[in-house]
Amino acid sequence: TLLHELNDIFPIRRSEGAGYSKIRAICLPKTDVLKNRDPREAEDFAIGLGLVAHALQMLSKYLSVPLRWRVLCVASRSGLEDRSGPGAVEHWPLYHLKQADGRRFDGGVDHLAQAVLQLAHTVAGKPTSPPRNNA
Repeated sequence: TLLHELNDIFPIRRSEGAGYSKIRAICLPKTDVLKNRDPREAEDFAIGLGLVAHALQMLSKYLSVPLRWRVLCVASRSGLEDRSGPGAVEHWPLYHLKQADGRRFDGGVDHLAQAVLQLAHTVAGKPTSPPRNNA
């Protein structure tokens, strides 16, 4: 099935005892660890976050689960868009911009994690609470 093929395309494996997972052999630390890293180190994880975003978008599409945020898949420059405000579009990058406030990156990581939970809860048939806004 398509879902099994997605696992082949985006294999996510937990590294035992290391405190992180890997997607296609790229390290993905826990969100709290990732958000507290030096921006130069966080850049190393932008590819992995982009792969997670792409897998999330594909799962959402295949399972017909609309997500709270629009996922923008652009490899290591992926992000999420929030179009819930009146006429406003907020972009939450999954990478560090050299001049940008680190809170945008942290918000992007939070929103990605919340979108993954939203998809998981929807598929499992559990009610989800509205994601909190971490602006």
